Order: sequence, then C-alpha cells, then structure tokens
Amino acid sequence: MGEGTGHGADIAGDEFFDGIEITSAPDEETAKEARALLVESEGMVVCFGAQPILLGKKANLNSFDALERLAAIELVKSGVNAAYALGAQKLGLLSGPAVEPRLQDEAAGLLVESLQEIVRYANQQGDLQVTLELFDHATDKRCLVGSTRLAVEVAKEVRKVDQNFGLMVDLSHLPMQGESPAKALSTMRGYLTHAHHGQLCHL
Repeated sequence: MGEGTGHGADIAGDEFFDGIEITSAPDEETAKEARALLVESEGMVVCFGAQPILLGKKANLNSFDALERLAAIELVKSGVNAAYALGAQKLGLLSGPAVEPRLQDEAAGLLVESLQEIVRYANQQGDLQVTLELFDHATDKRCLVGSTRLAVEVAKEVRKVDQNFGLMVDLSHLPMQGESPAKALSTMRGYLTHAHHGQLCHL
C-alpha cells in the first residue's frame, strides 16, 4: 500500500464505501499497515478472500486424496488467521475442481467435511462468517460447485455445524453456470450472504 497512499487508503477513507474485499498481504509490514487503515475506516465491513490463496496453490477442498485435501484445509485455516488479524467479518472461498458426474456426490460430501472443519476452526477464534462462492462448472474455473442447486445442498449440511455459513453469488458467473439471476437468487434464498454484481450492458 505504500505510506498510506494508493487505492486501499483511498477506499478505506472514502465515506462512499462501506465494505471492502482484501486477501493475504505479501508481508507482515503490509499486513500491519492494512490493519491500521481498516481500523481507521470506522465501521467498514471487511471481507477476506481466500479464493486467490486456493487458486494460487491449486488447492482442492474436495480432493479424493486425503493429504491433498488436508493441505487445502490448512491453507484456508491460515487464511482464517489472516482474516482475524485484519479485523475481517467475512471470509470467502471456493470449492475444488469439478469431477465426473458419477463422482459428484462423493466429492460434495468431502467438500462438506472440509467446510465443517474450517467453520469449526473459525468459530474457535470469533464470529468470522465463512461464505462459499459459486463459480462455473465447465467453462473457466471449472469448480465442483457450479450450480446453485448443489451449493444449497452443501450449505444445508455445513449449517448443521454453523448456522452463519452462507453462499456468495457473482452475477458475472451466472451466464457460465447457465442460470438466470432470478433462478439463482430464488434457489439460494435463505443462504445468500454476499454478492458480487455490476451494471448489465446490452450491446
């Protein structure tokens, strides 16, 4: 961020914004500077994105390999620690890669187990809300959770451990998911806790 300058400082100090999304800092000095800016912002909702951490390491929370899945869980736990250190109220993450249709139920079950362990860990430190973001199933990120139907099924199971667990929708992902905003929002009613949206343009 530099000496309190740059886009981060501008957003944190702008009364127009009441929320910001951040991810892990490259070093401890930057993390401390970010924490100070966020504290000064007074009331800004801070959301920590663990998606870049998982994608950067190609980590898989629904891996059939137990050691690989454990490594992904530990990676997110480190994100939970970073989120608390930065004073975040929410943490967003995503599922691992899509699998063959015949293996989807098994992979979803493993994802639920991973998420339940993560929310238990998060709850030990405070009230950080964990949120699963929906991505596409077959076009770009090719994630296991690429439909609102499956997302809700997963969320129902995770909420047996943590009632605050929720889902995140991104309107730019919906065309790749083959779903309309109306259908997606209706399906995930009661589970939606975070959204990414922008202005729709007609060419």
